[in-house]
Amino acid sequence: MVSTLAGSNSGYLDGPGASAQFNSFGGIAIDDSGNVYVTDYGEGNKIRKITPTGEVSTIIVSYINGATDGSGLEVEFSGLQGLAVDASGNVYVSDLFNSHIRKISPTGVVTTFAGSTFGTADGLGSNAQFKFPMGIAISISGNIYVCDSGNHRIRKILPSGMVSTLAGSTVGFADGTGVAAQFSNPTGIAVDIDENVYIADTDNHKIRKITPTGAVTTLAGKDNIQFDVRHGGYLDGVGSEAFFFLPKGLTVDASGNIYVADTYNHRIRRITPEKILMGDAKTHAGVYDIAINAQDNQGGSTVQNFILTVTDVTPPAVSGLWPPDDGANVNSSNLQINFSEDVKKGSGNILIKQVSDDVEVASIPVNGSEVSIDNIANKGLSTMGVVSINISNILTLPSHTALYVEIPTGAFTDMSGNDFPGFSDKTSWNFSTDVVLGIETNIIKGFQMYPNPVTNVLNINAQEPIKNIQILNLLGQQVVLKVVNYTKTSLDLSRLNTGTYFVKITTDKTTKSIKLFKN
Repeated sequence: MVSTLAGSNSGYLDGPGASAQFNSFGGIAIDDSGNVYVTDYGEGNKIRKITPTGEVSTIIVSYINGATDGSGLEVEFSGLQGLAVDASGNVYVSDLFNSHIRKISPTGVVTTFAGSTFGTADGLGSNAQFKFPMGIAISISGNIYVCDSGNHRIRKILPSGMVSTLAGSTVGFADGTGVAAQFSNPTGIAVDIDENVYIADTDNHKIRKITPTGAVTTLAGKDNIQFDVRHGGYLDGVGSEAFFFLPKGLTVDASGNIYVADTYNHRIRRITPEKILMGDAKTHAGVYDIAINAQDNQGGSTVQNFILTVTDVTPPAVSGLWPPDDGANVNSSNLQINFSEDVKKGSGNILIKQVSDDVEVASIPVNGSEVSIDNIANKGLSTMGVVSINISNILTLPSHTALYVEIPTGAFTDMSGNDFPGFSDKTSWNFSTDVVLGIETNIIKGFQMYPNPVTNVLNINAQEPIKNIQILNLLGQQVVLKVVNYTKTSLDLSRLNTGTYFVKITTDKTTKSIKLFKN
């Protein structure tokens, strides 16, 4: 559905919707609040702002060509082109004929962020040089990427203002890494969430891709010598089978689809990302646009498009238990289940029963406060969903007793809605207790253990001698043992794998177990 957000006749007028007027557009960007910014350079140099409701205002206007920084009417530009907005609301714009990258703060203060005279020099701020910069884009990490069209290069500017050449050298066409690659008047640019940069290589009639390391490949487009002396054309197809004719603006969405303003073909083209589906459905669940290109021996071809839906139907699997299955002499007051993926609560009760006679000694509601979930995939630890069952505040389990845990189907589900099948027998998860669980009997006077999470060195202090320290993985296997017999000690855990562990500290009087997170 196409609609008009703002604008009507050619001119210059702020106001709501169709009452506003624009002249000639150079670039467009949108901020996190949905405000649209455009460069309007028909009569002077202007940057206009359009709210989501269509209200148009002018944030910068310059009627004199120049390069003066400042605010208000003292500011000068010369040929505004591409622009982008960062997460703080700062607007960055390509000042074409000044060969500068200018920055406009949310309060309207203009500064020259990078650039000086014409040239190709890298460097900090004004030590860098550009030649007719055009498209500009900002990554989620705050790096700025610029189509330095007159130099046929793609430049990268760090938030500090340090400019470097990501790719490109002399005019031409070549894939390769860094200066080995060639472009011809690149104008449009976009960057995805993985910091891959996409370029409308205008005079080559191609769409190029640059990885964060500067490796350049041709994503789509090829020469069509029969169509035009400039080798442009129009044809849909896969990769190098497609033709473009002087593509300029482009953008990329969150799914990796690239949208291209194919200038001389007067069309908006879409390039869907290539997907290689390998492994289980959990990592590839979603809806995919698929294109199959068939060719005959006479040069003819046809493209068939269809939709492929990949659905995750695999239930979550257990990757670790605490206490471990068949664990002996357990004295922890918390139970823990580790899943190999993120999970969420379902419904039902977790039951703890005696192995000898199936007598129920505990019934814990899954949706109660005693059951908590910590999906730690994004915390620098191993990918898993951790379910903790805190029994210390609600019951006392019998000591020196063989117990097993029953978990109903659907007590936990993965993020695709697949139910964990649960434990329904005595052998899936059983353990025998030592001291009475649920009561803090294992107090070590003056005990301290830090830092937690730990990266390198773990410190343990107490006011009574520590005999030994064991570190166990989630399967109950010992991975570290240190005999101490001191009140203070340190352990170098720099070589310990990232993950969740239990530290078991033994003194003359008691044994204490504490969960440890290793970064």
